[in-house]
Amino acid sequence: WQDNKYYLLINDVEPGTIVKVTNPTNNKVIFAKVLYAMDKVRENQGVDIRISDAAAFSLAVTETDKFILKVYY
Repeated sequence: WQDNKYYLLINDVEPGTIVKVTNPTNNKVIFAKVLYAMDKVRENQGVDIRISDAAAFSLAVTETDKFILKVYY
C-alpha cells in the first residue's frame, strides 16, 4: 500500500476510468483507476467493488471485510 496507487474493481465502468471514491463515515476522498470488472472473479460474488490497500488506507477504512463507500464516475 505504500506505493500510494489507488485502484478499484467495479462492474459496469470502463477499465481505465478514473472515479471519485468517498468514505461517507469521515468524508475522505481519493481518485482511483478502474482496472477491470468484478464479475469475472468468483470470489467477488456479493461484493460491489474492491479497492487497493493504498486506497483503503487513504480513506481510513477500519473494517476488514465490508464497508460503505460512495463512487462517482
